Amino acid sequence: MVVIIALSFTFLLLLIINIALVLATTSTAISGAKDWCKDSCGNVSVPYPFGIGPDCFLNSWFEVSCNESSTPPTILKKINMEVFNFSYDLGYGREYLRVKSPVILHNCSGRERETKNQTVDLTGSPFFYSGRNKFIAAGCNNKALISGIKPRIVGCESTCNGDTLFGTSNPNKTCNGSTCCETVIPSYLQTFNASFESKTSSGPQGCKLAFVVDEEWLNFNITNPSDLLNMDSVPALIDWALPKGINTTYFK
Repeated sequence: MVVIIALSFTFLLLLIINIALVLATTSTAISGAKDWCKDSCGNVSVPYPFGIGPDCFLNSWFEVSCNESSTPPTILKKINMEVFNFSYDLGYGREYLRVKSPVILHNCSGRERETKNQTVDLTGSPFFYSGRNKFIAAGCNNKALISGIKPRIVGCESTCNGDTLFGTSNPNKTCNGSTCCETVIPSYLQTFNASFESKTSSGPQGCKLAFVVDEEWLNFNITNPSDLLNMDSVPALIDWALPKGINTTYFK
């Protein structure tokens, strides 16, 4: 009996140590900015390891520029990504960045110039798209793929009913292929752009769009894909990891 208890205690101790090591290398609950640093920009809190101004951030990846006349007012400077919230807690024991992610459009009258050069490239950074996002595509006769991730092929196909541009409103707020389509994104996705094809040459050749979005936001805010036609961006979740061995003095 004593041996069994000792082994159980040893196993539990090792499990706790492993969990601690994992948490030390992933996004962590944050206590606030360094004592001498600006802790917010507009209504957005900016906690360490992110920071505004010299010696206020962990390294250049975490440097934040502040422009209170913009919405949102905060930008991750090195990757030029606008951030709505630096500690967006979904209740899963992790925190995420909530960022502005582009809506990529194709063959949309009057909108093409606005969406050129919209590629998101986080390569080499500690940031990547969270698995709590979905890849969404909408438009008639649309086969949309995430580009630049070969040899992987990730995408989906959408159609529409009747002559409407994006089909009919979906009361379940879920893309099912007839109004829009959705699929999971690859793990640790760091680049995003989209390419488009027509499923059939004889089908409608109208406006097509694709984006990566916070699935929860989509379910609560969009009931009809046509609502997205005039949107340049959508909220997405970005996960991040700290380098191993980093000093966590400023973390809870």
